[in-house]
Amino acid sequence: MDPTDFPARGANSGWACCFYYCRASPGQYTTKGTLFTLQLTGPVSNRLNVVFFSEGYTTNGLASHFLSDVTNAMANLFTYQPYQEYQAYCNVYAIAVPSTNSGSTHPYYQETNGTFFGSSYDPDYDYIITIPAPGLKKMTNLLTSLLPQAGLPIFLVNDYTDGGGGGGGGGPWGGVRGGGKIG
Repeated sequence: MDPTDFPARGANSGWACCFYYCRASPGQYTTKGTLFTLQLTGPVSNRLNVVFFSEGYTTNGLASHFLSDVTNAMANLFTYQPYQEYQAYCNVYAIAVPSTNSGSTHPYYQETNGTFFGSSYDPDYDYIITIPAPGLKKMTNLLTSLLPQAGLPIFLVNDYTDGGGGGGGGGPWGGVRGGGKIG
């Protein structure tokens, strides 16, 4: 799958979203975001700066498995072209923000979860994950304050249902099984 197939979400968002391992203590996470560096290959001014956002991770989930989910998602991303070829030119970061509940909202099953960015699965197919305009505004504000040079923000959704935002199985933009879903 070509990453350009993934559309930007939200009006005038300005971002094309796809929706070193370290540990942090639960008290470290706030709605102002906690920034982690996972891979640093050069100056932010001369690199593609990839940022994974936590979505649907409670404070305990952030502490117990968010960074390992990001490490797995990062490894998966770099198995696909052009990211594999240009991995040496990518810095990778994670921004952790706690959600009230684990998971995402599933309108198809009348299941609502309180998440930081307000992610929701498609009401008809329960596969496509969306982030509403207010959630994209929160993302933009976090990037402005923590990493304004970000070039590729990715939402890692902690949910039990497969899903994504750019296609199914095989590509880095959807169909991720396990702790975090790329959406």
